[in-house]
Amino acid sequence: MSRQDDSPVDEEKRLAALRRYDVLDTPPDGAFDRVAALARRWFKAPVGLVSLVDEDRIWFKAKDGLSIPQIPREPGLCSSVVASDTVTYEVLDALNDPRTAQNSLVTGDFGLRFYAAAPIIVDSEYRIGTVCVLDFEPRGALSDDDRAVLADLASIVVDELHLRLRLRERAAQIAQRADELRRASLGRVALGLTRELGERLRMADAFLEELEDGGSLDPAALGPLRKARAQLVRGLDASAPFTRLNESAEGRTPEPIAVVPALRAHFPDLPVEAKGSPKVSIPPFDFELLISSLHAEASRRSPDQRVSASVSVSRDSEGRTGAAIAFHHAGPKPPDSEVEALFDPMQSRPPLDLRMAICRALVSGHGGRVEVSESDSGTTWSAWLPAIASPDVIVLVEDDDLVRSALARALGGEYQVLTFANAAEAAAEVDPLAIRALVTDHNLPGGESGVELARRMRETAPDLPVVVITGYRLEGTGDDFVFLRKPFSMAELRERIAVATQPG
Repeated sequence: MSRQDDSPVDEEKRLAALRRYDVLDTPPDGAFDRVAALARRWFKAPVGLVSLVDEDRIWFKAKDGLSIPQIPREPGLCSSVVASDTVTYEVLDALNDPRTAQNSLVTGDFGLRFYAAAPIIVDSEYRIGTVCVLDFEPRGALSDDDRAVLADLASIVVDELHLRLRLRERAAQIAQRADELRRASLGRVALGLTRELGERLRMADAFLEELEDGGSLDPAALGPLRKARAQLVRGLDASAPFTRLNESAEGRTPEPIAVVPALRAHFPDLPVEAKGSPKVSIPPFDFELLISSLHAEASRRSPDQRVSASVSVSRDSEGRTGAAIAFHHAGPKPPDSEVEALFDPMQSRPPLDLRMAICRALVSGHGGRVEVSESDSGTTWSAWLPAIASPDVIVLVEDDDLVRSALARALGGEYQVLTFANAAEAAAEVDPLAIRALVTDHNLPGGESGVELARRMRETAPDLPVVVITGYRLEGTGDDFVFLRKPFSMAELRERIAVATQPG
């Protein structure tokens, strides 16, 4: 079948519908991978796919039993599916089917013999891809249940695509609202700054009017005049970061920043204790203003000018994971009234320095907070910013080198995999709040089992998803872990990880 015959009548609109979901060339996704695995399992077929038909190629969003990421559109049968109006597209014996007998996927080394697919239909009319299964042997006709399963799986793909589209739209709305709130907060800072500078200008104007009227200036008045001038200069210095903050978005685009390296680069002589390695999304200038202001405030209040810093991963009251950046000194915490004045641009106070007020408004606009706290060892000036949802990190604990290596390779296309040979190594190196899931063998060397390791990590991260691999039944432990019995396939492992990590 030629490409011209295969092209849908309204190809331009079909491609626009496909690209609206922004899914082409995206990393593997567990939801779509499960659809491909379920299709393969239901049909007991060698290959299950979720395919998307682009302009000149067929790209596989999910593939189970096939390693290549895409094929040209010309020979692909999925192209025929999107051009048809059938509910299920079935090729039972490709060598003897006139639609496919001359297809290079059938006559060539690939050796395709059986193909069954249901179209992925969006907006009730545009066929953007398929859920399909392949075999290298001819098969008999599909049952009604077979056709229903394919159609249901295709509908699941559509639901997942719509969900991701809505999430992206919602994220854009939230980002816009956050920017509006940030600008409103900074406007309040600007009002405070204008008020402070206005008072100093009026004082200077009063002295100038006296001189213009021919009056003599009492030398005693020079002190207040000089003070007003100095305060104006400090006000201009304080307004410099605010001016940068109110520049256009160009040049102030949020960027991913690895907090620990950035902090150490900015303060090379400052001791930084790192508990985790979070990243945040924030314009670099904003980040530098934040950390320099917190450090300066801690330094000027430290009795010996000594300050230490720490970075950790923590969750806020809404369950969001974030980066906590703290500067600590041995001095006492200022009175609450002074702290409140420090963060409130509407309170007139000398010296004229609005950096901390700007920082609080800035961090609030990025969805975070700035705080001052006191402990027996001194005072901490800190900020909390939402962490970037980095690629899912899975910790794999398995003492058998060959098994550990094989599992890591198999999962490496979907996750960032950190591997350990025993529980002690994993517990020492891993921040449970910074990982997506723990996958561990139950029987581990060194005296601590996989279940015990999981319980220890749950003390820090109570909601950590856990998959325990075992050769015998362990479901009676009383833990809400997901268990996987040996022997198992990679599809079963992926399915267990998906079960463990699903919301709720």
